[in-house]
Amino acid sequence: MLRIVTTAGLLFGLAAVAALVALQGYRSVAVDFASLGWGFAILPLAFLPNLILVALSWRLLFEPDRMPRIGNLLGAVWMAFSVNVLLPLGGIGGDVIKARIPMQAGVGSADAIASVIVDKTIDAASYQRARLMTHAPILGVRLM
Repeated sequence: MLRIVTTAGLLFGLAAVAALVALQGYRSVAVDFASLGWGFAILPLAFLPNLILVALSWRLLFEPDRMPRIGNLLGAVWMAFSVNVLLPLGGIGGDVIKARIPMQAGVGSADAIASVIVDKTIDAASYQRARLMTHAPILGVRLM
């Protein structure tokens, strides 16, 4: 059943892209892509170190004997980021997928869900700290 849903989602996505390109005009889209140059094609590589570091840090939340392979976690992080950026789910939909991938790789559901909750909490705390550090000088607050 899941394979059917996945295939249907892929076909729907491809049809949506084709419809949008047809709506804008194939020639116009081709000209726009050509004007971007090769820098656009390698742009995702700039985000790769971030994905790897997020997956490695998330992996530390698992017990050593139950640690999923880094490839599974890297794929889960990539899918989670993609879902959170592309779909209007409030940044939570990707975390559901992020927990599901390790479960499919054999990690227990409690461990997978707990690791995502802790990872999200650490992420939120570090975001707030970075935000405070950037706003403190503006507000005249000394942090040290």
